[in-house]
Amino acid sequence: PSLAIVYGSDFKLDKVEADPTLYGKRDAILAAPYFQIDWQARDNLNLTLGGRYDRYEIYSDRSAVLGDPRSFDHFSPKFGLNYHPLKNTILRASISNGFKFPIVAQMFLEFDSAGFKFLPSPDLRSETSWNYEVGFRHKITPTWFFEVNGFYTKVTDLIEPQPQLSGDVKFIKIGRAHV
Repeated sequence: PSLAIVYGSDFKLDKVEADPTLYGKRDAILAAPYFQIDWQARDNLNLTLGGRYDRYEIYSDRSAVLGDPRSFDHFSPKFGLNYHPLKNTILRASISNGFKFPIVAQMFLEFDSAGFKFLPSPDLRSETSWNYEVGFRHKITPTWFFEVNGFYTKVTDLIEPQPQLSGDVKFIKIGRAHV
């Protein structure tokens, strides 16, 4: 049995300087520490456990109409396994949770051109998802293999553009989606 640990952090700074009539000046900061533990429990069984914590903050300049800072926090766990029932065969499965925070344009875009108008949606929340994967791989020769994989993703609070009764367009949460 062996054990490997991977850890680190992502950091990102975005600066947006747009016409105030679009979405103004905004700064966004992402900080995301993560870890992953890979454990070879037996000669034919590997287990993976991991997680990532994301903190995303959007700040506005003082002249922005929708100037309040917005913060998004999310912990994304992951669990997976690889099982080798035979020398050239691998069965694998994983479950993970993820999220997608709304981007500056989805929250703050205000644009009017030729009667087509986008409205800001400053109260949007993050999309979240649960992802499931199973797979089978069999090595036929050193360079040929047969592989079948299945994926299923359940998304909550999916963000999409939605036409309004007024004819305007606004980004909203449309609820659940299955992929």
